[in-house]
Amino acid sequence: MRLPQRKAAVLFCAAVFMPAIAAAETLDQAWETARATDLGLKSSRFLVESAEAARSAAERGRFPSVSASGTALQLDNAPKINTPIGDNLSIPSPIHLPLLPSTFSFPVPPDLKQFEIGSDKLVEASVTATLPIFTGGRLTNITKAAESQVDAAGWSVHQTEQELKIHVAEAYVNVLRAQGGAGISDREVEAVSGYVRDVQNLYGQEMVAKSDLLSVQVYLAESQQRNLQIKNAVQLAQSFYNRMLGRPLDAPVDLDPLEPAPEISEGSLESLTEKAISSRPELNGLSAQMESLRYGAKAIKSGLLPQVALLGGMSYVDLDTLSDKTIGFAGVGASWTLFDAGVTRKQAEALSKRRVSTEELLSQARDLIRLQVRQTWLARDEARNRLKVAQTSLDSADENQRVTRDRYREGMGTNTEVLEAETRRTAAFTSYNNAKYDAVYADLRLKYVTGGI
Repeated sequence: MRLPQRKAAVLFCAAVFMPAIAAAETLDQAWETARATDLGLKSSRFLVESAEAARSAAERGRFPSVSASGTALQLDNAPKINTPIGDNLSIPSPIHLPLLPSTFSFPVPPDLKQFEIGSDKLVEASVTATLPIFTGGRLTNITKAAESQVDAAGWSVHQTEQELKIHVAEAYVNVLRAQGGAGISDREVEAVSGYVRDVQNLYGQEMVAKSDLLSVQVYLAESQQRNLQIKNAVQLAQSFYNRMLGRPLDAPVDLDPLEPAPEISEGSLESLTEKAISSRPELNGLSAQMESLRYGAKAIKSGLLPQVALLGGMSYVDLDTLSDKTIGFAGVGASWTLFDAGVTRKQAEALSKRRVSTEELLSQARDLIRLQVRQTWLARDEARNRLKVAQTSLDSADENQRVTRDRYREGMGTNTEVLEAETRRTAAFTSYNNAKYDAVYADLRLKYVTGGI
């Protein structure tokens, strides 16, 4: 009993476009595998850790720091000091007699006019603690710049992840597309092989010319060649998919089928564009870069203001003449660069120019994303419309192929008409296959361009 043509076409679509799903890998599972193995994503995560470490270092600039220093010197001569004693020493006479002088003078020995205060070796060591109390906003701006860099690195990871997911999705869809095409090709070879057997039987009964048999045999050979090419395309698509997931290139691939999303309104083109502008990681990353450059320029300019810190510590000086060789100290230290030939201002200007350049890139990126959203929106509508047209032609192509073969068997049609009907039937299912997976990929890409897949 012959099934109704529409039901037969539906069953054929199910067989061709829905491969076996026993333990089939889903797209979400493919994404998880890719995230765990992709080296680019791992690299971007290390950049986040680097930015976090830089932020922690900037925050710790407010804490006290302790430094130690020491010096050991070999001097050419032992250090000496000169005394205020002259060459002669005058002492008043304790007894005032007419014949005696009122003072007595004595020559001073050289070793009493100059003293050595140490040996010809000098050792000095000190420990100093410093606590910044005023930096003109330099430390605050450095910290804010580092925090903005953390945000930028985080958005970079998100962008890398989104790009990885859309590439994996594209490879996933391409495998399904290739497998669907292979199913169509297998069905064509099977149908043409059956038709060749029919023509051979008719030729054996001398009901058709030999040219009919030769033509269908040539058509079968061409179909088999196309089938080999399509099977090779399937292998290539699977190899590329395996590479994306970090697997051996020849690993078996069994994927869960995907269907176009239902036509539920997710918003107008304008609302999707606004969503993309606010959500795309590229734009948020550039904004964070701008903030980092702005704070970095302010931090450099703050270096022109006085830098004040509390100081305290201990020093040790190895001098024999000192009764206490360890000296403690505490106080306030300040430094102020009054003139540096404009070096600081030019360094701040360099960062400001980079911020302006990033702002221009941000504006350009917004325009490109608006265009990208519009292109993807239109591509999705086109794919959905093509899918509707392709669906309506499936029944007609299948029915036309059946009627043409029946007419040929009854001697009312030609072999050429049968082969043309088979060609149209294969083209109809191929168009449906391409339109279906174009629509599937367009749905995924629209999610990607609007900020999250």
